[in-house]
Amino acid sequence: MNNKFSFFFASLIIISFFFESCSQTATTATVTPVIPSLNQLFSTLRRTPQSLSITAGRDTLVFGNDSTILHFYPGSFQDAGGNAITSGTINLQLLEIYNPGDFVFSRTTTMVNNSLLSSGGAINLSATQNGQAVNAVKYGVAFKQSGASSQAMELYYGNTNNADTITTWTQASGATGTAANTTTDSIAHHYVNSQYYVFDSCSGLGSLSCGFLFTNSSALTGISVIVPNTNYGNVYSEVYLLIPANKMVVPLSAFNSTNLTFSFQTGVQIPVGLNFELVTLTSYNALYYYELTGVTSSGMSVTTTPSLGTFSGVVTAISGL
Repeated sequence: MNNKFSFFFASLIIISFFFESCSQTATTATVTPVIPSLNQLFSTLRRTPQSLSITAGRDTLVFGNDSTILHFYPGSFQDAGGNAITSGTINLQLLEIYNPGDFVFSRTTTMVNNSLLSSGGAINLSATQNGQAVNAVKYGVAFKQSGASSQAMELYYGNTNNADTITTWTQASGATGTAANTTTDSIAHHYVNSQYYVFDSCSGLGSLSCGFLFTNSSALTGISVIVPNTNYGNVYSEVYLLIPANKMVVPLSAFNSTNLTFSFQTGVQIPVGLNFELVTLTSYNALYYYELTGVTSSGMSVTTTPSLGTFSGVVTAISGL
């Protein structure tokens, strides 16, 4: 009996030790949190695209809420196999981007490589038929302007390096438009007293913009923006330099985690003496923090402390830039 009791007692000790070990393992195990991408963090700030429907195989004008005009030809659309779509309904999603604040919300810059682009507006356009993505091989876009201008504008196509990269631009070949009274324009004549930059031969959907490379004889400078702690670092935050008068948006996408400083990517500089607006935007624990800082100097170094804001407050403040 003593041997049986000893065996039973030893077994209880082993079992107890096993459960204690499991309990310790369970309580000390850590789970690495999944940090959303910047696209996900700031997705709620983006404007909702406009939904439009047209019939394929027809010459059709489409008007956006912000007065962008799309011109589709009978042979504009193709399916994934490159076959022309000549009938049926095409569903469009159109996002119009005309002011610097909307560029920020859309994570879209006005940069061509390291050069500044003075923008005449941008759109993001997608198309489907019966739930399947389709392409547009040739169509027209007219970008609404505030007045007539003799400044030549070029067409640019958007590109991103990956799904979480802000949009930059590549110039299209051979497509130039000039703002003029639209009574003489072949595409935009429906707006008699409005001015447009008109491009009749766009190819491919996605992001498109018009603009011209900005030149200035002033000295050039960089800029650094210091944030208070890692909660405002590049995992949760973005910093943009806006030049509202020229509709330019430049990202400060380089981040030094040692001194908590945002700066331009290597090779990017801006002219001294313009009126700049710095936008620091943070999304942390489902809350938004932001700060707008007006600056005009050279060799700029700015310390920023974003404040908690409501969703509507952030949208109102940045949309007004």
